[in-house]
Amino acid sequence: METDTTAYDMETAMIIDDNELDLMIARNIMARSGFASHILTMASGIEALEYLNNHTGENKLPEVIFLDINMPGMDGFGYLAAYDNCHKTIKDHCKIVVLTSSAHPKDLKNMMKDPYVVRFISKPLTPDDLTAVYHETKP
Repeated sequence: METDTTAYDMETAMIIDDNELDLMIARNIMARSGFASHILTMASGIEALEYLNNHTGENKLPEVIFLDINMPGMDGFGYLAAYDNCHKTIKDHCKIVVLTSSAHPKDLKNMMKDPYVVRFISKPLTPDDLTAVYHETKP
């Protein structure tokens, strides 16, 4: 495995996934890589939207949101539809990366049409994925 020498300066990242194991894996990869100072984990899109919409100075907005597609209740597509109604400040600050086990071409095509999605990554998340996301989302 290649050693990543990227120095990350992300303040906050968010992972939205209903699967506890996937959340733990992604969080551990981010923590070991030093991807963000704060890593938020949300078990549902509804929980994530509540966090974003109730944002205060104490709650940091994530610079990157890693979003699963297949979740019960509100799936990734539902999340993106609801996210479109968030305040402009939130949408300007947060970049969305789809992190999913779905390899369905239709899912990829539909997700990449969304104006807030910057990248599509297949699970599991890797340090190389984080480097690519970082370089794509930071000016």
